[in-house]
Amino acid sequence: MLYDNELMSCSQGMYNNKRSNVSGMDLYYGPENKMPVPCDTCDLMEQCAERIMECSAFKSWTTKGEYDSQKIGKLLKKAS
Repeated sequence: MLYDNELMSCSQGMYNNKRSNVSGMDLYYGPENKMPVPCDTCDLMEQCAERIMECSAFKSWTTKGEYDSQKIGKLLKKAS
């Protein structure tokens, strides 16, 4: 009886002694938000949610964690 030892070995699971390449990586979950969500104080929050739109302040908040309060509700665009 012939068998291929490499095909029969398990590459994942509890019998694997190989280290994962992912376990040593730092995962980036986005910015640590310095300010609250700009939508909480905006009058257009429900309209944006229905039409799936976002303003300049929300885009800045999701990438940098902060925003200019004068840009809340300004430059509305369809979310991508």
